[in-house]
Amino acid sequence: MRGVLEVSNQAVDTAKALIALVEGDRARIRDELKMSSSSALRVLDALSKRPITSAKDLAKESAVPIPTALSTLSALREKGMVAELTGRTKNMLFAYSAYIEVLNRGTELPVANDPHLRAAGATVSAATRSSSES
Repeated sequence: MRGVLEVSNQAVDTAKALIALVEGDRARIRDELKMSSSSALRVLDALSKRPITSAKDLAKESAVPIPTALSTLSALREKGMVAELTGRTKNMLFAYSAYIEVLNRGTELPVANDPHLRAAGATVSAATRSSSES
């Protein structure tokens, strides 16, 4: 029974941390981005539902054109909120790095057999290190 309570408390803490993260990032978008905040907020909401995604899927989920999704992702990358995982210029995958970091707290990623998860883990680690050094 104690284990169930501990896991439940951890789940509540994770949910609270995710809500606080998204709300903080929503405020940053409203305050710092020089673009339509309504489109950017829809993109962020879509990223919070699917924190590793392509621009095409993100555009569909957030109901914005692909060029808008790409420009928003570029702006979010500049702010350190999003990382591109593949290093390619086409068929890119993006990660809401801090969101993934919160989800991973207290867990181990099974990164050994999945190159996308390895890249996300490395990107999240690097993003976490650089943001804590700032």
